[in-house]
Amino acid sequence: MDRDCLANKLVREVLAGIAAGEHAAGSQLPSERALSEQYQVSRGTVRHALAIVERLGVIERRQGCGAFVKKLPSRAIPSRYFPREFTTVSLDDILCVRMAIELTAIELACDRISAATLGKLTAIVDRMESEIDDLPAFLKDDMAFHEMIICSSGNGPLITAFEAVREHHHFAHVFAHRYVGDEFAAFEQHRRILQALRRRDAKAAVETLQRHLESLTSGKSQKKGAEDFFKTERGSAQHRLATTG
Repeated sequence: MDRDCLANKLVREVLAGIAAGEHAAGSQLPSERALSEQYQVSRGTVRHALAIVERLGVIERRQGCGAFVKKLPSRAIPSRYFPREFTTVSLDDILCVRMAIELTAIELACDRISAATLGKLTAIVDRMESEIDDLPAFLKDDMAFHEMIICSSGNGPLITAFEAVREHHHFAHVFAHRYVGDEFAAFEQHRRILQALRRRDAKAAVETLQRHLESLTSGKSQKKGAEDFFKTERGSAQHRLATTG
């Protein structure tokens, strides 16, 4: 992968982290060395990515001090910094794919999940209860919970299919949660999913997970926030094409 592609991917990670609240306005981003180690890219790629984020008006780099967050990402982020084909994909599209992958995965996981993995899921749900007022930590464990269930299915193609949409899922997830959400309800849904997995009750697990995913599609305020963000960029791109074509 060339440096520009790696830099764009890091740009997405930084923007998503700011949108999710991991880096508040006025706070300092991790150092270039820390970002290089975290994302396994060169220091040059990190500098290139931070220069892009600075041009977007999101951060300010201070000589000898580091990079500091100025504000949340603009709604006019150029489409080249989204995941591939992201501007043609709706939140409903992503949730539809998740439904297809995760419902099958959890049915398989009811037979195949290990006691050790159930213990890890229990620890995640316990943390989520304590993270209801800590959105970045809550979102991180939310994603980890779903990914662990998919991996527990033991089905290679399902795991590969999820990996193919993982970046779309992550980017949509954090921008959707910039708006109204109900973390307590989400925690309760995850707790009930875990209970069904512990009982190895495939029917209950599938039904509970399906209700959880459907609640994401029916969360009008949250969904509208994400869709408005994406549609604004699509509209901007279409306008640029219309005026330059």
